[in-house]
Amino acid sequence: MPSGVMAQNIALLIHSKQKQQQQQQDLKSQQDVTFACHHTSHLLLHEHDAFTHLLQMKKPLIISTSNEYDKTNGIHVPPARFEDVMHTFESLEQQGEDNDDATKVISTLILELPHREIGGKCTPWDDVLQIKQFLKDQNIAFHCDGARLVEAAAGYGLSLPEVAQPFDSIYISFYKGLDSIAGAMLLGNKDFCDEARIWLRRFGGNLCTLLPYAVSSWDGYRKHTLVDDDDDMTSTTKIVSFQEKQRKLTRIVQQLSSDAVVKKYIAFDPPTPETNMLHVYLKASKEHCEKARDETMIQTNIRVFHRIREVFSKGHPACDIGNFQCYLELTMGDGNVGLEDDVFLEGWKTFASCLSKLE
Repeated sequence: MPSGVMAQNIALLIHSKQKQQQQQQDLKSQQDVTFACHHTSHLLLHEHDAFTHLLQMKKPLIISTSNEYDKTNGIHVPPARFEDVMHTFESLEQQGEDNDDATKVISTLILELPHREIGGKCTPWDDVLQIKQFLKDQNIAFHCDGARLVEAAAGYGLSLPEVAQPFDSIYISFYKGLDSIAGAMLLGNKDFCDEARIWLRRFGGNLCTLLPYAVSSWDGYRKHTLVDDDDDMTSTTKIVSFQEKQRKLTRIVQQLSSDAVVKKYIAFDPPTPETNMLHVYLKASKEHCEKARDETMIQTNIRVFHRIREVFSKGHPACDIGNFQCYLELTMGDGNVGLEDDVFLEGWKTFASCLSKLE
């Protein structure tokens, strides 16, 4: 697939068609079918409602939490869990006659692994398996937004086949952690893939050649994974590099979190990295953060970040917990994993010290 947006919309189309065929009732169009996802799903935040404009799908069912969490991106927001799925479906069924059998119009539940918008958090693996069983009982497809699935597998300590097993379909991006030019892969059983190829043509995604992307994607996949048995791709694939990146990030975060000055201005979410990425929250204005970054560069020749985002909404958890004003995504990738831990420590400690002088 040329892109993840195309891949995931095709997956939704196929599962919705299958859902229509399963129903005893007469569903006249795909407007009667929807899907479920976490409130930080890429499909909700970054695709301009493609599921509505292209697929004619109703507004998706948002997986809500059973606890008192704010429903926006931010610090302390959990990933989707089994109890959240159950809470959402149970609440929907209790809303009235129009929703008595809500599961019959939901074709697919999309689970992102890891949840990029909340700092690379992963749904606990036991919850993934419980969600799978619940969806199987309800005849609802289980789709994985696995844009960073290799990173998630490393976080779980599982092989890629093990992580893929619970899902009916999976999307994997090649240009993110695997560092290829562009492109994505959509996985499912043979019937699913046969239909996906037809929809790929209908979407205009069958380019005259995908060779540059395929070569780059294969190279990125091989570079970041280890294949046993003399490159036999049917063997179990083990993740190596992303585990090392996660361990390095964990060491750095632990040491920074114990520093008094750093703790005064900076918080990490999650506090212990679940993959090779997390979010950094800052108790300072964007202007002060950028001044402190520039001063840190002058003093140490270390640039701790390129850009940051302001926390705008009062409903954002970061506004309510510790007066955080900005945040950024910190990823341990190919470009920075080779730096010594001390470089990160010196840079962030100097940055915090510079912030303290701007108060």
